Amino acid sequence: MSNMSFSNFAQMLYPYYGDGKSIPEFVIELIENIVDSETAENISDTYGDDSLEQWYRGKPISKGKASKILSCLNKSRFEKYINARSLSIDSQGELCKDLFELRKKKMKIDLLEKVCTNIFVNILKDCASGKNRKGAASDTKTTT
Repeated sequence: MSNMSFSNFAQMLYPYYGDGKSIPEFVIELIENIVDSETAENISDTYGDDSLEQWYRGKPISKGKASKILSCLNKSRFEKYINARSLSIDSQGELCKDLFELRKKKMKIDLLEKVCTNIFVNILKDCASGKNRKGAASDTKTTT
């Protein structure tokens, strides 16, 4: 499925979508935008700042938490989130280059929202199945 960890994914998106938010706020925003709106309303009460920070820094999302997120999945909501930023063509190009560096697969700018969404879903599936457990924390240079 995915060779990318949540940490790699979130750290790649932060320069484009972080808007100066704290790491926990940004991670919550990502999760809120991949689940249905009803679940999103309660998501910030579900996860503590320490867990969110650890996920960003390299600790894999637990099987149970990833499964819970997947059970409320709303891919079109995340696609809208990615598109809503109206990144400049240059920024879109840079993000595509960043994605290529991590995935080693070329992509078209007009597929950016779909590629980002599919990567996120595959990361969650890997976490839920336990595939993203070993070595995931070591594939980021940042330590906690």
